[in-house]
Amino acid sequence: MGSFANNLKYARNYFIPLVNFVKTWHRPAMAWGVSASMLAVYFIDWKVICARIPFYKSKFSESA
Repeated sequence: MGSFANNLKYARNYFIPLVNFVKTWHRPAMAWGVSASMLAVYFIDWKVICARIPFYKSKFSESA
């Protein structure tokens, strides 16, 4: 039982800085991820996604 408690102590020492890092950086990381995804959809011009965006879907209208 002593080694289990020791392992928990070492695990706690490892995970506390990791949890603090995630608490600090999760919002900026999500913002960068969403921004990069939107930029990729814009430049790739992915019809499946872009056809559902209001005012932009007229680019894909079939009534030519």
